[in-house]
Amino acid sequence: MGRYPEHCVAPAGREPQQSRHGSFAERDWIASKDAEVLAAGLENEGGSLQPLLEATTAAELTKARVYELEQQSSILTETQGPDNISLIPAEAA
Repeated sequence: MGRYPEHCVAPAGREPQQSRHGSFAERDWIASKDAEVLAAGLENEGGSLQPLLEATTAAELTKARVYELEQQSSILTETQGPDNISLIPAEAA
């Protein structure tokens, strides 16, 4: 890991924070999602609605995250030229 793909411009002197299991930002999002899912289920803890509330919350949060990542991906794609070379000057990244 440790290197940006050719189509990405690394901020000056920085490499992405990644581990075997994905970026730290993604792991943080998962932890945040899990906390929100548990909080949603607490409204009816032990009741028959608890699993439904948790599953619905997880689905809504995941769907929102997919759209967020898709938007980030389309922005990245729009800034790439031929051969996936970034068209954003390194100073702007």
